[in-house]
Amino acid sequence: MLHHDWFQYFHHCKASFHNCRWMICHFDQQPLPCNVSGMNKYGEILKRGEGVEVNKEEAAQYFKMAADRGNPAGMFNYGNMLYKGEGVEINKEEAARYFKMAADSGNPDGMFKYGIMLDEGEGVEVNKKEAAQYYKMAADRGNPDGMFKYGVMLYKGEGIEINKEEAARYFKMAADSGDSYGMFNYDIILYKGEGIEINKEEAARYYKMAADRGIPDGMIKYGNMLYKGEGVEVNKKEATRYFKMSAEAGNPEGMFNYGIMLDEGEGVEVNKKEAARYFKMAMNLFKINRTDKSCDFYLDFIGVSLSS
Repeated sequence: MLHHDWFQYFHHCKASFHNCRWMICHFDQQPLPCNVSGMNKYGEILKRGEGVEVNKEEAAQYFKMAADRGNPAGMFNYGNMLYKGEGVEINKEEAARYFKMAADSGNPDGMFKYGIMLDEGEGVEVNKKEAAQYYKMAADRGNPDGMFKYGVMLYKGEGIEINKEEAARYFKMAADSGDSYGMFNYDIILYKGEGIEINKEEAARYYKMAADRGIPDGMIKYGNMLYKGEGVEVNKKEATRYFKMSAEAGNPEGMFNYGIMLDEGEGVEVNKKEAARYFKMAMNLFKINRTDKSCDFYLDFIGVSLSS
């Protein structure tokens, strides 16, 4: 059924949702059940404004109707509305309750969101052990955010014993599912050899993936590897490009490194004035002066000291 057909179907059905157990809606001469999935779908249409004006208050009502009739997606969607205050007043305790309902009904997004609530103590008391359990449930059902968060719990030993080998496995699962932060964390583990063997070629590949998906720290790390020739061939021009990308994303280390490249003419023409501008931008963010040794580590990779 085409998208506009779905809209016509739900529009035709919506007036009779309160009798959905008994009603049969007809579309294209085919009988279709006017059921709780329809309530949730129509709520999504109202929320997005597809073929109708956006109406978040009414969307929330339909999500709640679906949720209270056992629809896991409706439970998750209504929980989100409560959490964000869309169409209803913010109520994180009630949001947590609906996320748990969704989670316990097998919805991976609900599992992840309820894990977050437990992890951060929003709407419920902090419970790291239970948070880890819900993250794992979400992860094992294909939720990339759950994979990443469960990896973090394993890496830090929050709510569960430290297991860096298993953490690496979940970070890789998240990375291979397209999660940018999973890519970055898996890079770090590959680079340092925590829980797995050091593999700088693979680390460079994942850093680049994270960088190209907009993670400023990934840009810095990949630039460093290009500069030093770790896991990739030395390419100072490309390193400069990634440092500049990170700088323009607001990362002070990127500003600093790009300033060095401009100052010394590595990978780019010398431009002392522009270098000074990037150094100043970095210093304003670091809230230090040029002689403060606390930032020496930012330049260790090229052997330059702030005091020089």
